[in-house]
Formats: sequence, C-alpha cells, structure tokens
Amino acid sequence: MFRKITSNYGYLRDVLNLLPMSDKKKIVYLGLIQFLVSIFDLFGLLLIAAVTSLGLNIISLVAIPTSLNFILELPFLRTLPLEKVVAALALIAATLLILKTITNALITRKVTGFLALREAHLSSQYMNFVATSSPKWQLSKSPQYISGVAMEGVNSAITLSLGQVVNLTVECCSIFLLFIGISTFDPTITLPSLLFFIFSGWVSVRVLTSRTRSAGRENYFLGISSSELVKNVVTGSRELYVSNKQQKVMKQFADQRLRNYQAVRTRALVAVIPKYISEITMVLGGVLIAGLQFGLKDAKDAITGLVLFTALSSRLLPSLLRVQGAVLQIRGSGEATKNFLEEFRVAREASNSVILPDFNIDLQGKFIGSIKLENVSARHLDEASFELSNICLDVVEGEFLAIIGPSGSGKTTLVDVMLGIVSPSSGR
Repeated sequence: MFRKITSNYGYLRDVLNLLPMSDKKKIVYLGLIQFLVSIFDLFGLLLIAAVTSLGLNIISLVAIPTSLNFILELPFLRTLPLEKVVAALALIAATLLILKTITNALITRKVTGFLALREAHLSSQYMNFVATSSPKWQLSKSPQYISGVAMEGVNSAITLSLGQVVNLTVECCSIFLLFIGISTFDPTITLPSLLFFIFSGWVSVRVLTSRTRSAGRENYFLGISSSELVKNVVTGSRELYVSNKQQKVMKQFADQRLRNYQAVRTRALVAVIPKYISEITMVLGGVLIAGLQFGLKDAKDAITGLVLFTALSSRLLPSLLRVQGAVLQIRGSGEATKNFLEEFRVAREASNSVILPDFNIDLQGKFIGSIKLENVSARHLDEASFELSNICLDVVEGEFLAIIGPSGSGKTTLVDVMLGIVSPSSGR
C-alpha cells in the first residue's frame, strides 16, 4: 500500500523540492500554528458539553455530577450563582470557537499569499530557463503551450497540489485532536460519529475521483490547445480564407470548447456534491447517535450526548469537507502538475546545455564580413518534413543577397543555419 501511495503521489515530493529550505520551514511553521489553533475547538466543545450537563441539572433539580465540580471551583466562577456560571461557560465556549475560526481564516490568508508569491517566483524561474535555452528548443514549443505551463501548470503544482497537501495534513491532525479530546469525555459519541463521517467521506471521494482526474486533465490541456487554435485563426486568416477552411477550423474550436465546458461543469459539480452528501450524513448520523444514546443512557445523559454530537458535527463536518476537497483537488490537478514538473526539468536541462559566448574576448582583430556554407544539410526541427541538402553558399563582404522561395522551401532554416541557431547535420 505504501508503495502504491508513493508511486501515485511521489510527484508531490518533487514539487516540494522545488522550494528552498527556508520556504519549506515557513510552510511547516504555518501548518503547525494552524493545527495548534484547533485546541480552541477542543476546549470549546468540552465547555458546550459541560454547559449542557449543568443546564439539564438546573432544570431537573438534580445534583451536579462530581466530574464537573472542578469547574465550579474555578476562582472566577466560585462566587457566581449556577445560572450565571452556565452563561459564562457558554460565552467562553462561543468565544473560543469564533476565535478559532477567525484565526484559521487569517492563517489561510497568509498561506494563500505565501503560495501565490512562490507561484510567481517559480513561474519566473521557468521562463528564465526558456529564455536562456537554445532558439531551436524554444521553437519546438508553441507560445501558448509555454504560457500554459508557466501559468496554469505552476498554479496546479503549488496552490492546487502543495497548498492542498498542507491543508489536508492540518485538517487530519485537527480531526485526530478533536477525536482524542472528546473521547475522554464520551467515546460513545466520538467513535461512531467519526467512523460514520469518515466512511461517507471515503465513499464520496471514491465516487468522484475518476471524474475529477478526467476533468482536471481535460481542462488543462484543452485550455492550451484552444489558445493555440485561436492564435492560428488570427495569424493565419489569409491562408484560411484562401483555402476556404474557416468552417473546418471553427468546428474544431467549437468541439474543443464543448469538451472544455463539460470539464468545467464536472469540476463545479465535484466541488459542491460533498456539501450535499455531508448534509445527508448529518441527518443520518443524528438518527444513529440518538438511537445509540437513548439505548445506552438515561434521558439526561442522552440529551447531553446529542447536544455534544451537534456541536461536534458543526466543527467536524467542515473539516471533513475540507479534507475531501483537498484530496479531490490534489487528484484533479495531478496531470497538470506532472506535466509542469516534466516541462520544468526539460527547460532547465535545455538552459544548462546552452554554451553562451564569452563576451570578454579581445575583439581587436579584423572582422571578416563574409558567409560561407559548404555542402550543408540541415532540418529546422526534428519533426520537419523538409530539409536543406548539400547547400553551398558564398557571400562576400559588402554584397547584398536576397533569399526567395515558396513557403516551406527552407528559407528560415537557411537563415537559422547561418545564425548558428540550427546546427547542420553535415557540411560546414
């Protein structure tokens, strides 16, 4: 199982390795702070359970459980009547829960801004590799493809993958903390609740995963190909008009946009379906817990348990929704992230393989203004359908030369050979 997880999600480690150690430490610190804030949730829920138990004891005129005496002995509560103690505890519980939500929102804002900056840096780094690679390598990629990798690809790798891994880790640890803390109060609530919620979330993720992956892949690659098609329509309008291929090209564009629309629709549905599933889970979980509590306890303790379940669900379900969302986002952006990692590696290697001229050389010697080609053969690109074959050319200093020929005859290839952009396969 571990090997399968490593095989499927090992690329996330490669994304993390793109960041410097200082950035990795910042991510760990922010995640740790976000996890520690979950303690507010735990104490808030425990106080809600205490408030419910004390309130029921006041109503039924029953002696207060000895387990809650330590609360009444607190210095700032000792002199207050029991009704005001309940009100004070409720106010503290509400303050803790609200404080946790606000703090999490501020930390999330900080993390989002941090990841956006890393995106900008990584995108610039990729474009620097592209700019410093050989012209031949640059010409092998379309501008729309490079733009898609630099923008959508980086976003998929950093925010939609790495960012969601951080959220997933923090939320899982927070859920575990709540489970352990509430279990010390009443395990008959936490154990069935957690198992039921986790099972429903697992079913939701299993059902939606394949659609999420397919939609993410289609949305990424179709977006790039549609941009390329738009560019071809605009720059090649004369050729399309002369060849009467406007309708054919527009039908191709319409088909791509339809497939893209279906991908966008699927991703939008995947984003909201877990919410509806969680609502059903809340209702069914409430029925399950109610039957369990009234079957095992008296009415007062059962009501306390139900109130605690409702409070726990209000904190647990959003966390589980975020866990499901993170898992689906990671899986949905997997193909785009892998594509970016591969293109980033290739661009870096292409940049490193370029031998830049030494601009510090002494240029006091006489410049020879002539061009000479002897039996040169070359292709412009490896996949090109034409090539120059045994070309001989001698241009002396001061001479003007015009190169003419039909489209595809090799004019650009010849100029690139003379500029050193394309290396000849033979000749010199």
